[in-house]
Amino acid sequence: MIGFYLQSLLFFDYYYNIMVSVITFLLALFKLVALPYPQGYWTFELMFLAIGLVLSLLRIDQGGRGNRIESNKYIGTMVLLSFFTVGCNAYFMLAQTYIFKIELYLQGVASVFAALEVMIGLVAVCEYHQAS
Repeated sequence: MIGFYLQSLLFFDYYYNIMVSVITFLLALFKLVALPYPQGYWTFELMFLAIGLVLSLLRIDQGGRGNRIESNKYIGTMVLLSFFTVGCNAYFMLAQTYIFKIELYLQGVASVFAALEVMIGLVAVCEYHQAS
């Protein structure tokens, strides 16, 4: 039963991460035009956004695959990638050059998604381990 909750979270998180990345990219374009950026920072932040999106989607894929086949290895990979994903979210919440409140909220919700998936994933690992 716990697998249903994990799969549901992963499903919604997939679309949420794409939406957050698109909004963050559009806000970055706005910031580039409207605000004075130090040389090279905008490119770095854009690359960091792309890396964060790839890590998030890979994390969701590994979690979904591990949940479907009840594999501790894939769930463990999801948990490991979650730390890097939350690190990317933290950068966009706390350390980027200009931070809008909407970014703070969007990245915060993305971090909550990842934290919930880690907690439910660890419960699922225990459940899968007991079943085998």
